[in-house]
Amino acid sequence: MAQARNNFVQSKMNKDLDARLLPGGEYRDARNVQVSKSEGANVGALENVLGNEPVLNINTLTGTTDQKCIGQVVDDSNNFVYLFTTDRTADKSSYSPTFKNFIIRYDAVNQIGLVLVKGNWLNFSSSKPIHGINLLEGLLFWTDNRNQPRVINVNLAAQDDNHYNSEDQISVAKYNPYESMQLWQEAAGSTDAVPYETTMKDVTS
Repeated sequence: MAQARNNFVQSKMNKDLDARLLPGGEYRDARNVQVSKSEGANVGALENVLGNEPVLNINTLTGTTDQKCIGQVVDDSNNFVYLFTTDRTADKSSYSPTFKNFIIRYDAVNQIGLVLVKGNWLNFSSSKPIHGINLLEGLLFWTDNRNQPRVINVNLAAQDDNHYNSEDQISVAKYNPYESMQLWQEAAGSTDAVPYETTMKDVTS
């Protein structure tokens, strides 16, 4: 079978013509290349760019299967990547305690993955990807348009992956107090079974 070889001496990408009509020395598409934007003599030249390579197996790190990344944010100052993963697919709309959700931090310098938060209570879903993510002074904020806005302290979570274990710990909107504040002090000379008295007094008292 005949084999076609092309030397792209014209260095010209031509997407206007059909692939069958391309003249010699031109090409229609290229991968792992970029057009140089420098202001030097080589402006417009094609340069090779680095491809991708696997650096972290999420299923191995979490001890689960079928994990899918639904959101990520990069911390350039510390060379960290934060990943939000779940095994809850779009066709599983109802809640189940068997779903496994994780927030993972990957250290790009040392190539170490670390689970920060885990639990089905995170209520992630692959049908609701997480786009609104911000990292501010060690606080990771995110929302997925499914749950209320949330936040974690990444430094505390890095020390113990069980530091966060319920929804009320990570919700930005905290529960309002359902009872008024009470202040007590020890009652001098009291013989009651509970020798304390309130310090909340009205103006007359």
